[in-house]
Amino acid sequence: MKKHKFIVSIITFSLLVYSFVFIRDTNKVAINTLEVFSKSVLPALLPFLILNYLIIKMGLLDLIAYLFQFISYPLFGISGKGASIFLIGILNGFPSSAIFTSLLVKEKKISEKEGQSLVNAIFFPSFSFIFIIIGGNLKDDLLTLSLAVCLYLSGLFYLYFRNVNNKEIEKLISFKEAYASFRESLSKFNFINSLKEAIYNAFINLLNIAGIMVMFSLPYGILSKFLSEYSSSMISGLIEFSYASITLSNLAIDNTIKGISLVFILGFASLSTIVQASMPLKEAGLSIKSFVKARVTVAIFASFLLLVMLV
Repeated sequence: MKKHKFIVSIITFSLLVYSFVFIRDTNKVAINTLEVFSKSVLPALLPFLILNYLIIKMGLLDLIAYLFQFISYPLFGISGKGASIFLIGILNGFPSSAIFTSLLVKEKKISEKEGQSLVNAIFFPSFSFIFIIIGGNLKDDLLTLSLAVCLYLSGLFYLYFRNVNNKEIEKLISFKEAYASFRESLSKFNFINSLKEAIYNAFINLLNIAGIMVMFSLPYGILSKFLSEYSSSMISGLIEFSYASITLSNLAIDNTIKGISLVFILGFASLSTIVQASMPLKEAGLSIKSFVKARVTVAIFASFLLLVMLV
């Protein structure tokens, strides 16, 4: 533990020294990262963070779960409430799926075991980031679509093979049970108080995300001074995905190499988003170690899947 803290201290001190010595580079990376945050992360996450929180508090998730369970349980061995995390993941992007999986576990809506399976498998970049930000730079619709399909399928395959022989639920929830649970939650729901809580929690999460994105983007400035643009983008992409993946998508390199590099970075999700997710996961009692292992597995499988599609 002491060795780990010492290494973290050295890295932090090195970044601090770099920030002061190369202040222009630091400002440039910070501005570019915050631009990505304001154009992609903030508009994609803020409304959904608020709405998803209200949906859970109102009990609407119980009715949504009733519909989802007829697909999610036979295929993946997860409840309808757990299946809603998939939609949250692809609409909002990471780390929203980890935030709301943790919330469902803390609210006793799903078990810790199901929560761990979900957060390990469902941790994606959003549709908007892939198709608007990355796709706009790639200017190759087929490659963009292939990249998205491989990412989302790899997570679903992981979930299927993890849970296929591990079904926890003994029976499906009836509509009567779902409606009764919805009515009970609705009777306790106070819109004004819940809206205030939703806005407060959303902005706290977004401030954490913005700060972590900026800090984890700084190594790109250091690496770009010593390595090629591709190498510095790849390495820094494993540390913070957004700025590096945008840089990578603009490089004039072979599309197969570019696609596999991007899908690996986005499948792994980067240390930055893992740190963002670790806070809510820890609060819910979910394993961060298992989560990190899953990120590596999904990244490798997504890369292999894309290679098969492109070759």
